[in-house]
Amino acid sequence: MVTWAGNALLASLPPQDWKHWQPAFQRVELRLHDDVILPESRVEYLWFPESGVHSQIVASTEGESVEVAIVGREGMLGLPGVFGIEYGAAHTVVQVAGTAMRIRRTDFERLSRDNATLLRRIMRYAGARFASLAQIAACNRLHSAEQRLCRWLLMVRTRAAVDSLPITHELLSLMLGTRRASVSEIAKSLRKRNVIRYSRGVVEFLQPQAL
Repeated sequence: MVTWAGNALLASLPPQDWKHWQPAFQRVELRLHDDVILPESRVEYLWFPESGVHSQIVASTEGESVEVAIVGREGMLGLPGVFGIEYGAAHTVVQVAGTAMRIRRTDFERLSRDNATLLRRIMRYAGARFASLAQIAACNRLHSAEQRLCRWLLMVRTRAAVDSLPITHELLSLMLGTRRASVSEIAKSLRKRNVIRYSRGVVEFLQPQAL
């Protein structure tokens, strides 16, 4: 039986409500590059990260990919399953290793009938996620590649709560949907301004406020 949850949504539950949900949850270790949810696959579990960072990626029919959301301990994965949608559209992959609490979608539906406290919290979180997605869509259309890269670095740093991360130029180009050469030029510029230090696939945040 799981006795504590590091996920913000689960940790916000009153003790009596968490007691109702607790037996159905399982803590899972997630490694770098683990697939949490595959595109067009059945959503069997709802995931509530306790640590680490997860990317949701959408691929085009031409084979290009772009990240549409970043999720950490503030949120959850498998949101379509909450709304009765059995199959996910995005590919969810681990970018920073950590742990997560998971519950079977069928157990979530069953337990929600007797206690809707967690469901109400997820609904509020969904509203915030939709607003964030709208802002990211505007950012991708209106902002420069450098601004989008800085936003991405800050979002990951906030969720990972660390000052250095294993990030390659190839990963950044995939996440931003831009050319690797462009990412290299931006990273070089940020290094020259002493905003980040980048070496051997590891980014160190020297001046987060400058980002």
